[in-house]
Amino acid sequence: MPQPAMETITFSSRPELYKRGYKHSNISISDEFQCELIDMRTSNEKQFQVGMDFYWNEEEIERITGTVTLCYSSGNGFGSWVESETSVDLSKPGLTIGKVFDTNFHVMYTSYRYSLTIHRSHCLHRLYEKMFSPSEQSDAVLLVGDKKLHVNKAFLSCHSTYFRSLFAKQADTGILIEGVTYDEFGLLMSTIYPEMVLSTDKTAELLLRLGDRFKMPAVMHHVETRLIEWTQLTDQKLMFLADKFKLQKLLERTISWIDFLDDSRMLKESAEYSELSDSTKAKILDRLNSLPLSNENYTNYSSDGYFNRDVMRNILFILVGVWLHNTACLIVSFCKSTKN
Repeated sequence: MPQPAMETITFSSRPELYKRGYKHSNISISDEFQCELIDMRTSNEKQFQVGMDFYWNEEEIERITGTVTLCYSSGNGFGSWVESETSVDLSKPGLTIGKVFDTNFHVMYTSYRYSLTIHRSHCLHRLYEKMFSPSEQSDAVLLVGDKKLHVNKAFLSCHSTYFRSLFAKQADTGILIEGVTYDEFGLLMSTIYPEMVLSTDKTAELLLRLGDRFKMPAVMHHVETRLIEWTQLTDQKLMFLADKFKLQKLLERTISWIDFLDDSRMLKESAEYSELSDSTKAKILDRLNSLPLSNENYTNYSSDGYFNRDVMRNILFILVGVWLHNTACLIVSFCKSTKN
């Protein structure tokens, strides 16, 4: 079994004013890891009780080890600093490391630093090994990297026309699958196997790309449904994914979210806008045309009574793009007809 991946992260916060009786939040984030400085409160006026809470994604991180140093300086923060280093070995999120500082001051400055090793979880690898181990149901072997994956042809053929065609052409053993890693293929299969792993914002685009390549509509539908139900991806990113992978329900939903003309400005200025197809840009224009101009949020008039220039520019930008596309199509059609 592969060992869990490990990585070391270090962080040093800036000194911040820390008043007695106030709740403080000094948050640093590294990937799926979050650390928060908190006021644990104490009834003793000569003591400050400072704590650090750690949170992480348990599906991604199994354990955290290392050292954490809490520091404080009484008064104006220019005096000497008192430090306290603590070794940590955390197996569950939400655990607090606390330190009590004795001081006669009602105001002090605090900071913290840490050097922590993140132990990545290998629970997914255990799932992959269980999925692809030899069994009575497996009747074909796929080769992904240096791994042999034992699969059931009927099951994969039911979910994928790609594999249905592949199994019809090649032998049952040693079918090479290129352009994908073991972890990526395992993640893809885990969305259709009985012990399903739900997609996340982090894995959505990868699953859509693989689902599209291997012709697996169940995977595409699963990711689309998850993105419609809950996501923290931007509207622009969602529209890009919906357009690229032809997710009609998600595309209709994201376009329906355009309720203000300012939304079109944000979309046009996004990196994803240039990647959108002309047909989607035309749908965006239809949506803009359907917005009621009687609403002040839509009209966006300037102080002199004329329509806001930015709004007009955005609409014209989309109109010109659609017009150029239609003109190009007409020219291509004309050239083909003249050749005939």
